Amino acid sequence: MIQRLNLSAKILVTLAPVFVLGVLLSIFLDYNFQKQTLLKQTQESAQLQSNIIKASLVNMMVTNLRVNDAFLHAIENSAGVDELAVLFHADSLYLLSQYQDSARSLRLQKREQQFFAGKTISSTEIYSSQQPLLIVSCSEHKHSSYALDSPGQEPFWLPTCEYLTVVMPFKSEAICQQCHNVPENKVLGAAYMEIGLEKTASALRMNTIRSISIFLVFSVFAMLIGFFIYNKYIAKPVYQLVNATEVLGTGNFDTPISEGYDNDEFGKLANAFERMRQRLKEVQQTLIQKERLSTLGQMASSIIHDFRSPMTTISLSLDALKRNQNAPTAANQKLYENISTSIQRMNLMTQELLEYSRGEIKLDINEHNVKEFVKHLAASIEATLQQKNIQLVVQDRCDNCNALFDKERLSRALINIINNSEDAMPSGGTLRFETIRDNGTVTFSISDTGNGIPEDVRDKLFDPFVTSGKKHGTGLGLAITKKIIEEHKGNISFTSALEKGTTFTIKIPVRKQEVLS
Repeated sequence: MIQRLNLSAKILVTLAPVFVLGVLLSIFLDYNFQKQTLLKQTQESAQLQSNIIKASLVNMMVTNLRVNDAFLHAIENSAGVDELAVLFHADSLYLLSQYQDSARSLRLQKREQQFFAGKTISSTEIYSSQQPLLIVSCSEHKHSSYALDSPGQEPFWLPTCEYLTVVMPFKSEAICQQCHNVPENKVLGAAYMEIGLEKTASALRMNTIRSISIFLVFSVFAMLIGFFIYNKYIAKPVYQLVNATEVLGTGNFDTPISEGYDNDEFGKLANAFERMRQRLKEVQQTLIQKERLSTLGQMASSIIHDFRSPMTTISLSLDALKRNQNAPTAANQKLYENISTSIQRMNLMTQELLEYSRGEIKLDINEHNVKEFVKHLAASIEATLQQKNIQLVVQDRCDNCNALFDKERLSRALINIINNSEDAMPSGGTLRFETIRDNGTVTFSISDTGNGIPEDVRDKLFDPFVTSGKKHGTGLGLAITKKIIEEHKGNISFTSALEKGTTFTIKIPVRKQEVLS
């Protein structure tokens, strides 16, 4: 299916999926990177806040021997956390005896009971943790919680219902030993924070939407630029080359091809086509010259072939005059008429060849007696036919009928057919010439008993230089015949059978308006 597309469609179909896949992969990697970065920043912020709280607690314990809840509440409001609590397990503080106070213990227990009411995290998880805990949970309980550092549990798309639970353990330091009987790095309590991730998720979504929007805008802009570049540097030279080759295909080798191209691959291709055009033009000129010489030879051969019949008549008449110098005047006059008629025929043949080469034949239409026309025609060819052992049979069924035609041209057309019949009967035979008038037309029928017309040339028999297998002539005779008949507003047809003979049928109208219309 892709083979049927044009070049621009093929490029689009091929590159568009790759381009879209690359952009989507870029958006995916960018989203994941931003998500990891924001979560890491949230974790670092929680760690920083925990350190601030720890330092503040140590200072409050050293100076006031108790935690100031108002201070914690102020930190919670200013730090952007949803919930902040500082937890100390009364049984794990290991206070020195002078600092042990039942009221403090009750206060701590009450704080723990209030805090853990409704919480999914237990006190054991908080006080036993040696490392910070970061747990992502869903405020709408759509999915289970997972640790942020657990591989494989983190979803790609961060929903807006998420919040991050951060537990930062407070480990004892050297200063803590002033009030606590514990070694260093012993967990005394923890800071508990809940930080909403809906703003982070919204920011990621907005960044993704912004990336997609930029991609769409860039894609449209890139398509417009790409279309301009493709149209200017690819499509235009391709269409120019296609048009140039189509011009070459028509045989016009005069139009240069290499003009208007850059010095790129298309320019090199155009230069190659230009060199090919020049070579083709040279070959064309050579072929035209050879064809002209060949046509000239064919025309000369046709003239010689067509002149053979009247020249034979002239030669026989001259021989008769030479042998019978004392023959009666009437007989000699007959021979002189044959010579004169043959010379006129030769002149007419020459004129017809010239007119045919110009594509026009001028008729001199007059009314003639068909019987006299046929008699005169038969007399002009009888001697030649007898010499070739061909019997001429004339059947005139158009008694005393007249018709409008050019006598010389029509005679020429019929003699061309008769000459072809002579060539088809090299060993002799019978030539039948019939005339009949019917329905406003005069029909001339010429039949021979020759070899017939080969089937492979029947469809082009009236084309110039089609010889139908004859040893003499070039086939211009029948082409001229057809032209003469058509100028008379008539038509010509034939039937033929191999080894049996051929019959040509010529029909011309007899009324003046039909011939001259």
